[in-house]
Amino acid sequence: MSVPAQNTTVGFGLQAAEIGRGGTFTPGDVDFYKVRTVRSAAVPVQSQQVFPPELGGVLTPAGAYKDMAFFGGDADLLPRLEGSLGVLLKAALGDLATTTDEDSEGNAVTGMYAHTFKFASDQSSLPFLAIRELVPQASGNFGITAHDCRVSSLRLTVPAMGKLAARVVFQGREFAFDDGSGWTWANATFEKFTSTPDAGSGFFKIAGTEYENVIGVQFELNNGLTRPQDEMNVGDFFPGSSVPLQRAATMRVVFRWQDDELYRSLYTGAVDGTAFSPLPFIQETGGSNAFEMKFTTPEDVAATTPTTPFGLHVIGNAITWAAQPLELRGGGIVTQTCIATLLTPTTGDYVNFILQNGNDGTMYA
Repeated sequence: MSVPAQNTTVGFGLQAAEIGRGGTFTPGDVDFYKVRTVRSAAVPVQSQQVFPPELGGVLTPAGAYKDMAFFGGDADLLPRLEGSLGVLLKAALGDLATTTDEDSEGNAVTGMYAHTFKFASDQSSLPFLAIRELVPQASGNFGITAHDCRVSSLRLTVPAMGKLAARVVFQGREFAFDDGSGWTWANATFEKFTSTPDAGSGFFKIAGTEYENVIGVQFELNNGLTRPQDEMNVGDFFPGSSVPLQRAATMRVVFRWQDDELYRSLYTGAVDGTAFSPLPFIQETGGSNAFEMKFTTPEDVAATTPTTPFGLHVIGNAITWAAQPLELRGGGIVTQTCIATLLTPTTGDYVNFILQNGNDGTMYA
């Protein structure tokens, strides 16, 4: 008979440190937070080979062997802003600063916390995650627990209408199976659906100017981790810890065409320019942030004054924009697609993800 996937429970938690080869992972040392996911494909992976052709009178493979195993994959979710998203943001970026009694824009809000997730001073430094997945079966449950995982990439998708979506790609070392009967969660219940951010409640700004003709944004942070195959060592079937080799935040933005102002600027360097300029179009934070977007939720954070919703705010302090060729189709509207890459700023952080909620931040420590 078929088993519905609906009863699957996915969760994750920050490890205090890497366990590594020869270490013993104790699940009770991690605060696991269960989250609702639209799709989960973060699973154990193993590499199995067959023997090459060998002399001896037969033409068919004579044997098989395994040469490595690791944990990896991705998960799609509609992020809740009450708390658990901050665990993923800490894992994806590396560092955190929390301020009290203010929102993500620095406005005074009693009872609000603004958590700014950013790269650590050592940009190669990333926390380790433990991940759990409890899968239903015909009788009981099947549990998978993995440790020494890192976030390979984090993608935020903002549609023209609807909810913000996130995709997180994981890469980890080791896994184990059980029936999940002894599992505990740091949150007794799932976070409420009303703490999910709406695409229709927020803003998208370039150099302080709000663009109202945006019809889609995809923002991706890529941590450029070494592959599990690159981290294999003699005497171990599992890889060592993956490390970032290069990190970058990129963005794909689709605008509903209004006029040629932005398009000309990206090619010529001037609003009314007519000739190609070899200089890239770069903006850096001065009086306004080079780039920012913020989206809030239908629900307000409890016990804040003034009453203020949960919010997710992304800021880049130096950014270069490149225009994609216009593609015009009969029967359709004119749209303009731009690709942006955040650059290392002269001052300030490379990128900030600011989460405003009523959580004091201890769960992100």
